[in-house]
Formats: sequence, C-alpha cells, structure tokens
Amino acid sequence: MNLRRPSLIALLTLAAFTVAPTVAEAGSARRTRRPAPIANGGTISSLKSDESVQAALAATPAGGTLRLPFGAFRTALVIDRPMTVVADPRGTRLDAKGLGRAAIEVRPGVVGVAVHGVVVSASDTDGMTVGAGCDGLRVSRSTFERCLGDGLNVARSADVRVEGCVFDRNGGDGLDLDAVGGVVTGCTFRENGGAAVRLAGEDVALTTSSSNGGAEGVVFEGARLTAMRLTFRGTRLLARFAATSDTCAFERCDGRDVATLATTEEGSTYARVVGNRVAGTSEDAVILRGTWHTVEGNSLGRVLGSAVVGDGLSLRVADNTTLSTAANGIRIRGMGDTVEGNVLGPCGADAIVLEGVAHLVARNVVRDGNGTGLVLDGAFHQAVANRITNVPGAGIRLEGDDCLLEANRLERAGLEGIVVAAGRDNQLRANAIARCGGRGLADDGTDTVLERNRID
Repeated sequence: MNLRRPSLIALLTLAAFTVAPTVAEAGSARRTRRPAPIANGGTISSLKSDESVQAALAATPAGGTLRLPFGAFRTALVIDRPMTVVADPRGTRLDAKGLGRAAIEVRPGVVGVAVHGVVVSASDTDGMTVGAGCDGLRVSRSTFERCLGDGLNVARSADVRVEGCVFDRNGGDGLDLDAVGGVVTGCTFRENGGAAVRLAGEDVALTTSSSNGGAEGVVFEGARLTAMRLTFRGTRLLARFAATSDTCAFERCDGRDVATLATTEEGSTYARVVGNRVAGTSEDAVILRGTWHTVEGNSLGRVLGSAVVGDGLSLRVADNTTLSTAANGIRIRGMGDTVEGNVLGPCGADAIVLEGVAHLVARNVVRDGNGTGLVLDGAFHQAVANRITNVPGAGIRLEGDDCLLEANRLERAGLEGIVVAAGRDNQLRANAIARCGGRGLADDGTDTVLERNRID
C-alpha cells in the first residue's frame, strides 16, 4: 500500500508535465486568431513572404477578382489586365519599402481596374501609380501611408472614382489625379508633404473630405475642377489655382488654423472662391493674380494680413464679411475690378484701396479701423452707395481723373468725409457727410463737379 502511493504521485506529476506544452500551444493558437487589424493604422509585427500574393495575382484572369490573403507583405504588384483587387476582410497590407517601385502599379491602357480595402505603406516612390489611359479606375476604402512619393498618382485617365480613402504622411501629394471626368469623395488627408489633393484634367469633383495639417490643401491645374464641402484643420494654404487652371471652383469649405484661404497665380482664369468660412488667417486671406476671378460670399474671422489683395483684370470681390484685419481690408490694382457688398470690421490700415483704371466700388460697409475708409487712385473709377463709419482718416480719398462718387454715406471720419487730393473732371453727387472732421469735403482737384452733396 505504501509502495503504491509514490507510484501514483509520480504518475500524476508525469501527466502534468506531459499535458502542459499542449495547453500552451492551444493558448498560443487562440492568440493568433485575434490579430491586430491591418487597415487604418493597425500593425502586424512581421512581414510575410509575398509568394502567396504573387501566386494569387498570377492566377487571376482578365476581368477576375484578386482576393489578397490576410497579413502584411513586402511586395509590389504589377497589374497588366483588368481586374478587381480586394483585401482580406481581416486586413491586407502591402509594404514596398526598399523595392524601388510602387506597391501597386497599373500599366498604361489597362481599363476597368478596381482596388478595394488595401493598405499601402512605405513605398520608396508612389504608393500606387496608375498609367495613362486606365479608364474606369475605382479605388475605395484604401489607405496610402508613409510613402516617399505621392500616396496615389493617376496619369490622364477617364471616369475615375476615389472614395473613402486615407492619405497619411506621404512625402509628396496625398492624391495626384489627372482625369477627364471623375469624383473624389469621403477621403481623409493627413500631413502630406505636398498638396492633400492635386487635380488636373477636366470635370473632376472633390467633395465631402477633410485635410489635417500639410502645406497645401487643393491645387487646381486643369479646367472645370470643383472642390466643395471640405474641412481643413492646420493646413497652411487651403486652395491654390495654378497658372494652368481655368474655370475651377473652391466652394463651401471650412478652415481653422490656416495661413491663407486661397491664391490664384498669374495666368489662371475664372477661379471661384465662394461661400467658404475661415475662423481666421495668419497671413493675407485671399491673394489674386490673373483674370476674371470671383471671391464671393466668404466669411473671414480675424485676418493677420489683408482680407483680399490682388493685381489683375476683371476681378470680382463681393458680399464677403471680415471680422477684422491687421492690414488693409481689400487692396487691388489692375483694370475693371469690382468690389461690391463687402462688410469690413476694424482694419489696421486703409480699409479699401483700389489703384488702376475703371474700378467699381459699390454698397460696401466699413466700420472702424486705423486708416481711411476708401482710397481711389487712377482714372474712371465709380464709388457708389458705400457706407463708411468711424475711421480716423478720411472717409474717401480720391486722387484720379474722370471718377464718379455718388450716394456714399460718410460718418464720423477723423478727417474730411471726402478728400479730392488731385485730378480733374471728377463728379461728386448726392453724397451724405455727417460729423466728419475738417471741412467735411475738401476739393483740391481741377474742374470737379459738385451736385446735391449734404454736409452735416
């Protein structure tokens, strides 16, 4: 009896040691069934061989579906036939670091390619590059991150759609798209080294997306391109209309912590900056070069520069509201420009300054500030029905020829309500001047016509 007990104890001890490794393996197996997600910033601890990826690609016929395996792979796919590329539901990451090429390359002329749900990272060049003529391209719910070039670069192709994608910390542009007809929607752009989105081609719409950080938001380089309903946080310049842009629009966007709302380059035509809201800017809010541009219906907070500065032909600045500026409110030179219906809070310098020929200044409201309300320099200007209140300088200062000042109301200007400093053949009709300094109206011009002006 006593001899059997040690034997029983020994057998139980031996059984325990025998079972223990099996339990550990089972526990390990359970852990492998719960991997960290791949998509949207998830990580996998190690990269797998790309043999399974390449084998799946080789086995996919033209027009078929390439179903990528689960995991993270160091690989580069070259797509030379129509197909749909789909990530594993648990996540597929394609890491092209050190390969010297894009993680996904679509050869020129391959139509009908679609990529869904893939994470592309760390490419030495662009994350995904698409050659010219790849019509009908579709890219959705994919992430392009930490590539040294662009996240996604598409050469001239027709009918392109990019939807629900993330472009994160790429060295170049997040998305560089040259398309004839296309839509980019529901995308997120974060801290890309170039622009969040660079649009070329024709008839492309960018909508309902967001940009955080980065030097530039949207760059327009083509014709009839539209960006609307976007949000920007900490992006330095929200919209740039390049010299090659024509009839492009930046509309109904919202920005915070920005330097400049929009710039248009010399050579650009018919840009529209309309209905945007910006909490404030650390530099000039809008900078205009080129011709036939419109800045209309925008709401600007505190601007630590001028609200609008420009030098161009037939510019239109209308119905914008600015809380305050550190410099001028609106300062434009050129020919045939219109400044109409704007409301300007306190300005650090002269509120509206126009130089050149044949400008129209109408129905603007200027309140408070540190300079003159309206300065006109040049010839053939018209200033009609503006209201200027409580400025330390003159209400209106005119130095030009053949200009018309009509139905303006000037109140509480520190100097005269209207000063004609120089020029000839100017007409001052039906202006109302109340509680202004000096004589109320000072005319040092030649052959000035004064009719029905009222000075109180």
